[in-house]
Amino acid sequence: MKQVVVLLHGLCLILLLVCILALLLPMQPAARAEVKTKGSTSPLLSLAPEQLDRISFHNEGDAFHLINHGTYFTMEGWEQISLRSERMEALLQLLECFPAGEEWKEKCNHSDGSQSVIITPISGPEIELELFHLEEGVHVDYNGACNIYPKETIQALLWKQEQWCQLQITDELSFTEGSILLSGALHPQALSLSFYIEEGRLHGQLLSPEEIEVSSATLTPLLDSLKNLEAEEIIFLSPNENELHAVGLSAPFCSIFFDLYQKSFVLHCSALQEDGFVYFMKNEEAIVYRIDGAKLPWLSICYESLAETSLFPSRYQDTTKMKIQSDEEQFLFTKWDGQVLCRNRLIDEQDFYDLYSIATDLIPVQAALLRPNSEPCLSLTFSYTDPTENSDHIAFYPYKEDCCYLSINGEIRFLCSSEKVQEILSTCHQLCD
Repeated sequence: MKQVVVLLHGLCLILLLVCILALLLPMQPAARAEVKTKGSTSPLLSLAPEQLDRISFHNEGDAFHLINHGTYFTMEGWEQISLRSERMEALLQLLECFPAGEEWKEKCNHSDGSQSVIITPISGPEIELELFHLEEGVHVDYNGACNIYPKETIQALLWKQEQWCQLQITDELSFTEGSILLSGALHPQALSLSFYIEEGRLHGQLLSPEEIEVSSATLTPLLDSLKNLEAEEIIFLSPNENELHAVGLSAPFCSIFFDLYQKSFVLHCSALQEDGFVYFMKNEEAIVYRIDGAKLPWLSICYESLAETSLFPSRYQDTTKMKIQSDEEQFLFTKWDGQVLCRNRLIDEQDFYDLYSIATDLIPVQAALLRPNSEPCLSLTFSYTDPTENSDHIAFYPYKEDCCYLSINGEIRFLCSSEKVQEILSTCHQLCD
């Protein structure tokens, strides 16, 4: 009897397992079918880099072509210019797995904002993608089907020709020895500098218009700026005369000829723009770059800053009055017959002479490439023995923390150290307080 009970329990357990299996088995095909459905969305295109021969971009009558050389691509007709590696990589990744996108029911037959991309495989027919730019996104028409994509998804198809070109102008350069020639609006006579490194120390000399030793402090930032020089963007490829005129390169503001150890090149530069950028061309290549003017310290080098001579001729003996005025205060010094007065106080003449020397010893640090857009922070007026003689005026205008605009009789051509303003005011207080 006991064996019969055990047998019945076993049969019940088997029946229970059979029922569970019967319930589970119908679910398996459905689950597999769901996975298959999710994975059935195939990419619109799938072309590995080694399958590509050329990629052509056509937009409003203009066209450019990227050519596959096996391990790298070049732009046809601009083989000397390297392509931007990160953008080339983005394009190849897109073509290797081009997403299907969202199907657009309407036919992509728009007259505005259209362009095409023609892909030529090494074997097989050409593939043409038609692109239309609308508010909803970018419509891509391929093989009779039209899909819509966010712009960022297919950005690699939308870059213009100049946006593919490498922005690196120079690489790591050797400065063992060399020379630099600057000509242009700031240089009535071209500046010729030579330099060499000996025992780890940089030596420089201005050769023309006269021979002057140039400090390493002046030369070092100039040479350092040439290492790995990179532009912000390319503005034009093969610019016409109107385009060159528009960016100030039909008659360059400055041309800089670099003859470095076994490497020579020339940069033609526009004047510094109000936004702080400069347009320039390298050598005779028909490429216009845009670069931050702060990267080009040699643009503002001038003979006057290299010669380190004062811009204001001293006329101490003829001076009878010197008025110094800032935003907050004024000092009026009068000098007559060996006596100097300021604020009803007798000032030692030697002390006044020292102040006069500080105020008129105006050595520029560089040329002024822009004009001030504010009021002067300090102004000086000098009157002379002959009352019919015109006064001289010096003014300092804010520019940057370390330098300011210098105006002499209304002419603003140079920058000087901002310390000059503080030195003049502090000396006035020492004499008059």
